[in-house]
Amino acid sequence: MKPDNRRFLKSASGFSLIQISIILTVAGLLMVAVLPSPQTRLQSDAGNVTKMNAILLALREYQATNGYLPCPSSPTLPTGNSNYGVASSPGTNCPSAAKVSSNNIAIGMVPVKTMGLSYDYALDSYGRDITYAVDINANGGAATGMGCWATTSISSPAITVTDHGASKSVVAVLVSHGADGYGAWLPLQGSSGTASRLDNGSKDTNQADNAQVAHGGGLTWNSSFASFEIQDAGTTFDDVVVYQNPQWNLAALPVKQTACVGGGGAPYYRAITIDHTKVPNTDQTSFPVLFSGTYSPYLKTVANGGKVQNASGYDITFTSDAAGTHLLPFERENYNATTGEIEAWVQIPTVSHTTDTVIYLQYDNVAITTDKSNTTGTWDANYKAVYHFNGALTDSTSNAVALTAPTSPPTATTGQIAGAQAFTSTTCLYSAASIIGGATTYTMSAWASPSSTAGVQTVLTVGYDTSNSWPSGMIGWQENSMIVNTTWQGFDDSDSVSGGYFGSTVNVSANTWAYITLVDTAGSYQLYVNGVPSGSPFSFSASGSLLDIGCRYQQHHTASNHSGYAFLNPFTGLIDEVRGSIVARSADWIKTEYNNQSSPGTFYTVGAETPVSR
Repeated sequence: MKPDNRRFLKSASGFSLIQISIILTVAGLLMVAVLPSPQTRLQSDAGNVTKMNAILLALREYQATNGYLPCPSSPTLPTGNSNYGVASSPGTNCPSAAKVSSNNIAIGMVPVKTMGLSYDYALDSYGRDITYAVDINANGGAATGMGCWATTSISSPAITVTDHGASKSVVAVLVSHGADGYGAWLPLQGSSGTASRLDNGSKDTNQADNAQVAHGGGLTWNSSFASFEIQDAGTTFDDVVVYQNPQWNLAALPVKQTACVGGGGAPYYRAITIDHTKVPNTDQTSFPVLFSGTYSPYLKTVANGGKVQNASGYDITFTSDAAGTHLLPFERENYNATTGEIEAWVQIPTVSHTTDTVIYLQYDNVAITTDKSNTTGTWDANYKAVYHFNGALTDSTSNAVALTAPTSPPTATTGQIAGAQAFTSTTCLYSAASIIGGATTYTMSAWASPSSTAGVQTVLTVGYDTSNSWPSGMIGWQENSMIVNTTWQGFDDSDSVSGGYFGSTVNVSANTWAYITLVDTAGSYQLYVNGVPSGSPFSFSASGSLLDIGCRYQQHHTASNHSGYAFLNPFTGLIDEVRGSIVARSADWIKTEYNNQSSPGTFYTVGAETPVSR
């Protein structure tokens, strides 16, 4: 029997004829694929642009996190070296970079390891290093004092790109040296040795400029920087240069160098955790939380040994996320750059009564040079006036309701929360415009500390009798007890006081702060002292459309013998945080306010310092 040659061929080679045919076909395709045909080159160049745009994104993210761009890494290291893909340390001339020009430009390899990219991002579609050039000022290594810019963006970047004849100034650029690879570094496998650059003998002057080497062939470094070149591909030019994409241009990145600013090198956050046990019974929505205290040293400015970059505290912000991308509306009532003291009101969408609510304090961000606070946005539409009395008498809401001093104005002093106003027997304030606006449902509140509780004193007058224009709804003291007087009649000596008194169940001592709140729910009134209902609900016929602070000063009878204004029952002591809103705040809301404002340090806790990761 003759041997079966077909069977022998299969067993000897391990492949059938059909399999061999497939292998030869695939091999032919592979041979074609490695040739730099125009179609292949277009596909490779498109892949290079896509990859370099991804690197731009990574550079942008790195800058957002750290405040500066990374130095290049050394392209001469073998791939097995532990520092392969690691950025040079920020410092004079990015010392590990392959080349630094006389223009303070560092040139080398994309620092993929430092930026958290996979190693294949270091290479273009032809398997050679992508060149990364960066203005040293952007990463802390210029000859002029460790690369510190006085501003937060670059007015005159050192790198220029000639883009089809148009000159562009940028802080960073990426180059793929194309199919011919002239000037590209070649990755060296292994753990030892020194990688080299590819010299294919090109004498294209534009390719030489992209490699930063002398014209005429060879790889001799330029003695000074040459503009990177972008032009249409030709017979001798095939480089791809990327310096921007539609979302951003690397000419305008804000920068920060740790050695210059003295901060931690990256923005930081701390979690603010609100204790849900301080929020009784129900969740509170659109709730302005007081963040108050002296947070030394980290909320001091850099000049005072802290980490806040802006002298006005602009880089102190509050967000709903750790990354700092979702800013919460907040009002900065007070900031002391020397001590790190801050009083800020932060509107939180929901403060839970069952689960701790967490927001985030952000700081140490040199990129923030404008005020990010939103004073009027902190107070929702229910608020008609909010007076912090921290030096000024201004209203923080968008209504901007002004206060007038009919006699002597009070004087600024230290308060329960930042500043307060000190009232005497000759001082008083009133609103020329309506605060409550005739609403029959409203809430008025204030912090007050009487110098004495003797006699009858008025903290707030919040309404008037609709038929006689008599002030009513007065909140104040009568012989040591908080009281609400429903109808004060007779503002001159010929009249006598009439009406009902609704006494508080809480006695307030002299020189002691008390939080007083009056809630009107369609004519049914409830007084609260220090967050607790005090006394029984009561009713009287009045309209809430005015506000006196520290006295009763309003027009009374319209009869000829009662014309003019009256100034009675002045308050002596301190008043802080006067607020009016056209909603009946719940007992839970009022108690939460008191818990927060009386003791911010136990209402929330501030967590450990953590670098922002974006």
